Amino acid sequence: MRIGTGVTVIGTLLAACGFPQPESVLVDGPPADAAPDAAVVPANTVLGRSTNTCLQASGNVVTPVDLSMNTVIKALIPDAGSGTGYRIVVGVGSSDGTFVIHDVPDGARYLLEFNNSYFDTTSHQVDNGGIVPERCAPAPVLTNARTSITFDLTGLSDTRPTDGINATSLTLAEFDDMFPPPSPGSALAVTSDWSTDVAPAFAAVPTLVDQSLGDDLTLLHHRVSRQLGGDGRLAQFDQIIDVGQASGVEMMNGSALTIPVSMAPAGPLHTLSVSVNRQAYDGGFDATSAEQSMEVDVVAHPIATDTGFGENLVQITLDDWSGKAQLVHAVSNYPYADPFPAAWNRYMLVSYSQSRRFALPGAAPASNFAFSFRTTDLPVGANAKTDNIVQLPSNILLGGLPFSGGGVIHFNGITPVALQWGAVATAREYQVRVFRVSNSNGATVVRSIANLVTDQTSILIPAQVFVGATSFAFQLAANVSPTDYTAGHLVPNGLPSGTMTAPSGLFLFSATCGNGVADGSPVEACDGSGETAQCDVDCTSVVCGDGLLNVTAGEQCDTIQDTPGCIGATCKTSTCGDGYVNLTAEDCDFGGSNAAHGCGGNCRWLGRCGDFIVQVPEACDSGGSDSATCDFDCTPAVCGDGYVNAAAGEQCDEGTENGHDLVCGSACKHL
Repeated sequence: MRIGTGVTVIGTLLAACGFPQPESVLVDGPPADAAPDAAVVPANTVLGRSTNTCLQASGNVVTPVDLSMNTVIKALIPDAGSGTGYRIVVGVGSSDGTFVIHDVPDGARYLLEFNNSYFDTTSHQVDNGGIVPERCAPAPVLTNARTSITFDLTGLSDTRPTDGINATSLTLAEFDDMFPPPSPGSALAVTSDWSTDVAPAFAAVPTLVDQSLGDDLTLLHHRVSRQLGGDGRLAQFDQIIDVGQASGVEMMNGSALTIPVSMAPAGPLHTLSVSVNRQAYDGGFDATSAEQSMEVDVVAHPIATDTGFGENLVQITLDDWSGKAQLVHAVSNYPYADPFPAAWNRYMLVSYSQSRRFALPGAAPASNFAFSFRTTDLPVGANAKTDNIVQLPSNILLGGLPFSGGGVIHFNGITPVALQWGAVATAREYQVRVFRVSNSNGATVVRSIANLVTDQTSILIPAQVFVGATSFAFQLAANVSPTDYTAGHLVPNGLPSGTMTAPSGLFLFSATCGNGVADGSPVEACDGSGETAQCDVDCTSVVCGDGLLNVTAGEQCDTIQDTPGCIGATCKTSTCGDGYVNLTAEDCDFGGSNAAHGCGGNCRWLGRCGDFIVQVPEACDSGGSDSATCDFDCTPAVCGDGYVNAAAGEQCDEGTENGHDLVCGSACKHL
């Protein structure tokens, strides 16, 4: 199963079908969040280590990262007398994951450069250890050739158009989502190429399941449905219907394999009540970005982990924010299956994203996303709390310019660039990501090139980060976790954890833009020594939707897509009553005649689906449930609409495929 934040939650074993219980978790070696022994650190010396800790039921394995070759390890010590702003000291890494940097003054703040990451710290004992819940010992076999796997499933409930079959291996942290055609029968065969269709959660390429080494392989039949909540809003639910376990599987690279799996209904049922106030997540974003998605997931995992990783018990996609001015979405007593052992850990993951879009001249637009994740323990049967535990950094300035607005950074290739922001009360650290933006065959391509971390509210980004490019975008995140960054623990670990990210606009780094002379390149098509009616401040021609506000040219705002405060097509401020329906904030907008069309003064429909009163834009209203003539969402019950309304006598409904796929007839009856 998948969640919209890009994090994948995958399946594992069932105790009821003979699945093994997890053993006590023992760490083989020091925990990932431990720093080197303070007693052995010489004066003016930085000692550190880099490790990967694999969480395994048979005992955790700490693996050192070989730092002896092709690893950049440096200390950048502030030095006002240096042209670059830093005195650089090169460190030495070892194959056992440890490294040392000499001649770094005790108590001094410095940047620890570790490949393309920079850590702003005063600590001389640093740990760069991370954790992943997957098998690493013995090392699994990688796939590099087509490996066709056919799952021969029996005992299934009928499969519908919105159903999927999910093959998961929690031990290997991999999943494969398959979407077979609907079938009324209990038997189904689905085939997948394990080498290309499988998505590893942490590894670069898929690995092969070998159950003789303790790997699990579970098949999940899951279903997506849309339901009307008690607050009159629709939500999309993804939950488990059937589950089964494969046994005796040993996949061979490049060899086809058929795996029989007996499926059974998932259970037992639990209920989830959750209320999400989106305003707590929207707060701080300006008119240049728009909300993209919001989801709530409950996951189970046999091993304690702060990654929100495990079996996805239920996923709730909250994409209907219409009908009310207040952005609160409530779900009460929603039933979901949880067939996993009670001893397993349950987590609540709330994910939220916004998008800030921009484009280079002559190229299609790209998105700079803002992500928010909140992961906490979820006691079984509890009313889940979804309050936001970290806020968006405010008053962000890059080189003195507003972070979200973009613009020109006058850059000489030597001087560091300052980034500063307002403090977030709950944040333990802040993370800055730097993206190189380029035009690749007419597409705006955004690629991450550097990562900076600090516990301060400002950071100097070394000039070396920007060498070789001219256009850049940034993300600034406030992070919450139990990890003590100030003590030298560089990687956030533990629960509760959370992050909130602000996306920047598009910035041009140039030494010549603004001198009044255009060099004729695509980067500098004009130069008006600042903003003019024909030229933006970044020396590009004025284009509505280029992501850069030009007040002189008459723009009131500038976004490529509609946002709550801006109409993307016209670069004019969006307001209720302007006659344009901005779907990021409005249900309807008839200008001065809203009331005559059932549209409120806040550009939300006055009618509420589920109150038994038919009001615009409803075609019917059966109180939030199906009837012989009306679907639960206040649309007519029509065979062919893709929704199975049992109250209207439908046994199936595959939309335009009815009567064509030998499964569902034109009268919405099983063939």
